[in-house]
Amino acid sequence: MKTLKIRLLFVTFMILLLLSTYCLASNDVMSISETDTNESLSLTDVATDDENLADGNVEASFELMSDDLYRSGTDVLITEMVDGNAFVIGNTVTLSSEINGDLFVITNNFTIEENACVYGSVFVISNNITLNGNLYDIYAISNNVTLGETGYIARDARIASSSIVVNGVVGRNANLVVNDLSFPTDINNALILGNLNYISSTQFEIPEGLVSGDTNFTLQEDDEETVDIGSIIVTYVNNVLSALLYSLVVLLLIAWLAPNFIQKSGNLMRKKTPVALGLGLLYFFGSIIGAIVFLFLTYGLGSAISIVVIVLLVLLWSISETIFALAGGRLIARKLHQEKKSQIILYALLNVLVINIIKLIPCLGIIISVAINMIGLGFIFTNLVFKKQDFMTYEDSSVKETEVM
Repeated sequence: MKTLKIRLLFVTFMILLLLSTYCLASNDVMSISETDTNESLSLTDVATDDENLADGNVEASFELMSDDLYRSGTDVLITEMVDGNAFVIGNTVTLSSEINGDLFVITNNFTIEENACVYGSVFVISNNITLNGNLYDIYAISNNVTLGETGYIARDARIASSSIVVNGVVGRNANLVVNDLSFPTDINNALILGNLNYISSTQFEIPEGLVSGDTNFTLQEDDEETVDIGSIIVTYVNNVLSALLYSLVVLLLIAWLAPNFIQKSGNLMRKKTPVALGLGLLYFFGSIIGAIVFLFLTYGLGSAISIVVIVLLVLLWSISETIFALAGGRLIARKLHQEKKSQIILYALLNVLVINIIKLIPCLGIIISVAINMIGLGFIFTNLVFKKQDFMTYEDSSVKETEVM
């Protein structure tokens, strides 16, 4: 039952991610120096009673990005003031600036620093989460979550984690699925200003005065073998990051070895999907049956050839999901008139993320995943069967092959 709840929260997080706007960050960045004295809605307006947010005049220097931010890397540090949403993937992600929108993060270690603000919701999957700054809402799946003394969640916290430490303030309700819940020993003011609702296999002793509203405990009944939440989360994160990294390598190789395929891949999906599905099924089952038949007809002498055929099938199958994602990314990029190869690759990686989310759906996820792989496999052979002229009537002639990443 615990596993089911974790998966439901994970799927909810990703659905919210998918419903967010698709827009690539602008490269035009300008530096500004400003004093925050305007009267627009900010976390300082919401949290006027919080000592950490009492100072309304904060002089700071930012790089202003008037668009959505997309970023990936090993160690990602966000220093720009983003007037839009932010989508970040990396091993370590740190926010030290302001985001005037929602923040979506998949990482191993995630930190919101003390002077950082998110004027929207934070959606995060991470092994370790540290919140020392200010945000409106948070939806999180993690192994360890720490809300620091300077941390302020203006509205609701929805967190599933093995361990949660609450030292900061939650402005409204805290809805938790947790194994270990900790609070400071000396509490002068309430830290949870709304209700505390938590699901756990253990009922915790909540210090008096910590919760302004009601405290509601739901016992987690272990009717199945106990599953460690942290292990599940780490496995999900590692699987997603591995899939994205593998797809990125494949996409970069395609951009280097077959740049023309990137430009016409969208039309493969747009006009040749039924054909691709047929060719994918034909090649998949034909390769397996052909290898077995050839093995028997040659009385085992052709085993090397049969093995090569199967290995080739496995290799193409492993990249077929990425090929499908690339075709979808090409269509999205064309629709948004953002057709540089780097932009197409970015949208392809987002599609890979979507596909991996779909795989979590019981039964249906497996069926859809197999269909995607079959179509992607077919796209590879459709590209070989049909000549380039077959795509030119659909291709935007304004797209140059000389576009750089």
